[in-house]
Amino acid sequence: METKKLKTESKGEVVNEKQIYFEVIGPPTSDRVLGMGAGIKPRDVYDITSSNQGCRKGCQEDRLKEKEEFVARLKEMEDRQLTEKKEMDDMRLAKKKEMEERIIQMEA
Repeated sequence: METKKLKTESKGEVVNEKQIYFEVIGPPTSDRVLGMGAGIKPRDVYDITSSNQGCRKGCQEDRLKEKEEFVARLKEMEDRQLTEKKEMDDMRLAKKKEMEERIIQMEA
């Protein structure tokens, strides 16, 4: 591939590495995996069978773990937001009481 790239550069042409890659390796096809050599099928690399349709058990477990982590982070954010809201409400209430006490003192 490097040789093809050097030849293209020496001619003064613009180098398109993707195009050179496909000229050397060949275009993508549904029955092989690019860069893995001849005879390697997607099922050999990705453990694809008709029963799991491309997502082996490990992939499903990874997605489930990511979902659980996401839900936990979301819950944590919601809890933090509720705590902050409660603190703000408490501060407003305290400020309101303080103002009411001042008004009462001023009227007395």
